[in-house]
Amino acid sequence: MRFLFLLLPILFCIVGGEEKAISQAKFFRMLKIKPTETEAVPFGGLKTVVLAHRALLEKKKKLEFSEEGIRDLLPFSFLHELQWLRLSQNPVSDLTPLAGLNNLQVLSLYGLPKHKNATSRISDLTPLSGLYNLWSLALDEQSIRDLSPLSKLVNLRTLYVTRNEVVNLSDLSTLKQLKSLFLSHNQIQDISPVSDLKQLEWLRLSSNKISNLWPLVDLTMLEQIHLEQNEISNLAPLKNLKQLKELKLGGNQITNLRPISGLTSMRELDLESNHYLEDISPLVGMRQLRVLNLAHNQISDLTPLMNTRSLRTLVLVGNPYDEDQLIRLQSALPKCDIVYR
Repeated sequence: MRFLFLLLPILFCIVGGEEKAISQAKFFRMLKIKPTETEAVPFGGLKTVVLAHRALLEKKKKLEFSEEGIRDLLPFSFLHELQWLRLSQNPVSDLTPLAGLNNLQVLSLYGLPKHKNATSRISDLTPLSGLYNLWSLALDEQSIRDLSPLSKLVNLRTLYVTRNEVVNLSDLSTLKQLKSLFLSHNQIQDISPVSDLKQLEWLRLSSNKISNLWPLVDLTMLEQIHLEQNEISNLAPLKNLKQLKELKLGGNQITNLRPISGLTSMRELDLESNHYLEDISPLVGMRQLRVLNLAHNQISDLTPLMNTRSLRTLVLVGNPYDEDQLIRLQSALPKCDIVYR
């Protein structure tokens, strides 16, 4: 067995002059298993257990185990020096072993395994409630509904909770250092608590049930907003977000673009499938726009785009403009890739 050499007993040595290192044999006893592949399965197999033990001896600060079949996080509970722990695509459901890892700064537990029909998901975040040094937390594709255990993690800068079951954001209002917040594919209607997050730069809320954007009106540091597949019709709250460079609004109910006409820093704008959108004249002043998606609307007049020479990608599929306009546009924007069918 290629990892057999790793299973040889490790001599006891002195650490810090007083504390004795934990031998590999003792580590297995702490996990209450024998050093066999079968008994190590819940921990991701012998290789994972051995590497976790080595990390303990070497006081490693960073570890990553992606798609190793880890169901039980117990081996990591002893690694108190850890600052970064990435465990993507493992069938974890219980976070209790992580509760004492007070030095953790980055924790990634996103995604289910790509195979083996894994169904275990995380729902209870309580064990993370005391990890005050966390500044990045990724929990995508789980079964999380209650965010209250995160309310005191005030050092968080980045939070991923995409594809979960979140409804209420009230517990995030205390996380005033957040710069990136990813909450797409949840069940969110009310985004009022986000209004307190003045440091936000990236906000993703696609595929929710949002109609009211007024809580965003004072978030002037925002550079990227994703709001596809919601119930949005009024863009007035975005009028003064002058730092916006990327705005995705596909699959909503937008007909009036005038409120965003002054967002001249815009580089990427997605307005696909708003269905009743006809007038794109408010886009005339967006001289830095490079990517524009207007697919599947009711746009018949392409004239407002003729002088947008910064454009490099323009999607026009599914609009009722005539062919002559398309030819003129292709001539006016020779460096732009225009997708029209």
